[in-house]
Amino acid sequence: MENKVINNKKVYIVLDNIKYAKNIGAIIRIADAFCLEKVFICKANTQKLNDCQKQILHKTSRGVSKFVNWEFRNSCIETIKELKAHNIAIASIEIDKYSIPLYDFKPIFPLALVFGSEKEGISSGVMNISDYILSIPMNGRGKSLNVSTTASIVVYDVLNKN
Repeated sequence: MENKVINNKKVYIVLDNIKYAKNIGAIIRIADAFCLEKVFICKANTQKLNDCQKQILHKTSRGVSKFVNWEFRNSCIETIKELKAHNIAIASIEIDKYSIPLYDFKPIFPLALVFGSEKEGISSGVMNISDYILSIPMNGRGKSLNVSTTASIVVYDVLNKN
């Protein structure tokens, strides 16, 4: 079955040292659901997934990992520099004193959305070269969301803005 393009907005996802295969698989599933351009899985030590993690990623993605354009990269910073060289705007999603609330963001396309590791978030080097830093305002006691939940909210919001 061929993917039906549901948007003409070019959006990429860059994962900065996401550790858990379940989160990577869920984000690949999001990329499929919204027909995103590509997912870059950046890990500082080029740590590929072992066989068990590959099975988890495939299962969590509900098999769409076979159809989504994704690849491992050694360096998140180099990946972002490459995207910027192709005039792709970079928006890092992070709770930060300089972040713009997602509801105020006016996206420019093509756009790469950067999501950080489950514990450390986005590295400072990546934050320093990002064009935008965005956050999802929250009112509850917990001040963060799972990375795949965050990706769902941000991708949906960005694609539905005029």
